Amino acid sequence: MIKHVADLPLSKVFDTDLPSYFIVPKYQREYVWGQSDWDALFDDLVENESNDGHFLGTFLAVNRESASHNAPRYDVIDGQQRLTTLSLLLAATYRIISTDESQDEEAIVERMLLRKMLVVDGTARLSPQESGLNREDYLAVIHGAGLPLASKPKTPKWMGNRRIERAHRHFGKLLQAYAERNERDDLWAARDILGRVKRAVLVKLEVATFSDAFKLFESLNNRGKPLTPIDLIKNSLLARAERTDGVTLDSVYEDWTTWIERLGDDYSTQERFFRQFYNAMKDVWGFSVAGAPVATRSNLIRIYEEHINKRLTEASDPEHPGLLAALDDATSQYERLITPAPDVWGVGELDRALSDLVRAEGTTAHVLMLYLLLKQEERQLSDDALLKLARLLVVFSVRRNMTNQPPTYELQRLFMEVISDIERQDAKGDRVHDVVLDRLRSRSAHDADFARSLHGPIYDDHANVARFILVQLAKEGMTKETWQDLWARDENRAGTATYRWTIEHVLPQTEHLNDDWVKMLGGAEAAAATQQAHVHELGNLTITGFNSSLGKKSFLEKRNRTNEDGHPIGYLNGLNLNAELAARASWDEEALTQRTAALVQWIVRSFPLN
Repeated sequence: MIKHVADLPLSKVFDTDLPSYFIVPKYQREYVWGQSDWDALFDDLVENESNDGHFLGTFLAVNRESASHNAPRYDVIDGQQRLTTLSLLLAATYRIISTDESQDEEAIVERMLLRKMLVVDGTARLSPQESGLNREDYLAVIHGAGLPLASKPKTPKWMGNRRIERAHRHFGKLLQAYAERNERDDLWAARDILGRVKRAVLVKLEVATFSDAFKLFESLNNRGKPLTPIDLIKNSLLARAERTDGVTLDSVYEDWTTWIERLGDDYSTQERFFRQFYNAMKDVWGFSVAGAPVATRSNLIRIYEEHINKRLTEASDPEHPGLLAALDDATSQYERLITPAPDVWGVGELDRALSDLVRAEGTTAHVLMLYLLLKQEERQLSDDALLKLARLLVVFSVRRNMTNQPPTYELQRLFMEVISDIERQDAKGDRVHDVVLDRLRSRSAHDADFARSLHGPIYDDHANVARFILVQLAKEGMTKETWQDLWARDENRAGTATYRWTIEHVLPQTEHLNDDWVKMLGGAEAAAATQQAHVHELGNLTITGFNSSLGKKSFLEKRNRTNEDGHPIGYLNGLNLNAELAARASWDEEALTQRTAALVQWIVRSFPLN
């Protein structure tokens, strides 16, 4: 079935000596990776310090070229998202590196080889699938980055609103931020990331036929899961327990079971805890490991194996807990961080704020929040003080997620710096909040940058953060008597828990608008243009219940919709967020953009970093 298997650095996947081409067949799905995926890839590359390169996973391909003397042409069956993203990152580095007009031989060769990784004889090495204008967008991006295609591609309309161009643009911003963080120029950052990308490893699974490819794809996606770092940490822990006085294998296994129950079944949450626990408490509780200033995916096993072997029950000094005791305390507090709290008026405000931190995609801040919970007594923090700090982190997370300032890969170190500030200054009580605020404010985007980030296709770029922001605005107008849990979930027919209140696009995002919408927006061409330019903007979004019952309906039908009991479920549902919509008889481009501007001002006021 498998014709060839090889683990290759990306410099060999996009080999400049033996060029190969990668075609994404039209039956594959569109390019769907978003900002969280782009950030995660970039972060992994930045954090990896191994000369062997970061392991990026596998891709499965059929070689459609039978003649051995011709350049291989691969149909990519699995791995197209990763290959497309990597090539967009390479294009972003080329855009910067090509500005270096140095005639130094090494620089000339560098530019030439990078060009050949992406384009050979005027043809792009990667050809994304056609639907959603993926291929047209990609070729336009490649050409716009200065890469020499044989013929100049046209720039597709609204390209900037789609993922290919947004990914390329985003990587440009990440490279600039990486340079600033290291106090170097953009050219240094581009060359550093280029080296990391070229060393990064992919496993290529090459098969001869499409039948083989789909059989292998099915087996790969249904095979047993391989051992994870968490499994290996567990195995090391249990193996050590047998050789440690004062503990038994059974007792340590029971402890581990308790910890995992607290952390839940999601592997990413488990791994995040073990990284964040080390990053939060390594200097505070004497857990620091030589050569590991920050816990990353690549050094996690080494960190915990060292602790398991050296201080399973004993601490580095009498004032600090041993590993077992520390993990018991930490998982107990982490459970509080990740467990959703009921959104009830006036009840459990701290736990509700901690839930908001998760909903605002602020889990990176858990490294600081875990420290604060573990050190609450020593730092003389009341529950009200913790509530104030949690709300501060929510605001910071919303602003950061919208502006990408500071970039994702800096966040762990930023929160570790905050912990160091608190410890160094021996801050207590209200002083802790001041220390945290000073550090976060120095690294956060200004209001003007925050406001700019709220324009554009916010739903497409940041759907979860957009929902969180809209919910927070809606809650501002609630009283005890009108309180609604906008995070409540109901089980649908498929048995899946879905939000009772959901984001609603006022102007539908459906491809075919009905006649009422076309007429209201000034004809078919104007309607299509308005939809392309604004459908995912803030001004076109709101919160309603029973979203599926609104869907493609006309504006007035959406506004006046009621349920079987006559209760308003459209824009007359009583949420202050819908007040303007409830008062309108029509909806057009001008109304949409005006509402966007008004909501942006409201959000900036509602999420102040002070």
